[in-house]
Formats: sequence, C-alpha cells, structure tokens
Amino acid sequence: PSLEAPTLRLLTEENASLSWKLFTIDGRELSASQAILGKGISEITLPAATLSSGIYLIETQLTTADNTFSQTIKWVKQ
Repeated sequence: PSLEAPTLRLLTEENASLSWKLFTIDGRELSASQAILGKGISEITLPAATLSSGIYLIETQLTTADNTFSQTIKWVKQ
C-alpha cells in the first residue's frame, strides 16, 4: 500500500516503447499513456494524486525491436 502515486521503474538494455493503462478494480480505465525509453534506467510516475483509497490495476506493455513484454500490477492506495 502507498500514499504516493505509483512510479514505474524500468531498466532496459535497448531503446523501448512503454505503454500503460490505469484501471479501477472493476475494470474502468482511468488513464493511459505511452513513453519512449532510452537504454538504461527510466522512472515514470503515474497521475494518481486525485484517486481515492482503493485497489487499482496497472497494465504495462514494453516493446523493444525484437520483443513485447506485458505485465499487470495490483496497486493499493491508502
């Protein structure tokens, strides 16, 4: 659980594209965006300052020249 907005921290070995979506636990999409990442460490803070306490899902997709990786993360805001 956190009081702060979630931050995605990624380490990439090559340039990549990251897309993400933030959902309520019942599946309603709240926000979405994408970013181009360079090689190395990247941090992206999701806009969640106005969200009320609850359970949220963050769906991410990282695409490189050769692969696509997807992950869904459960985030609890206090």
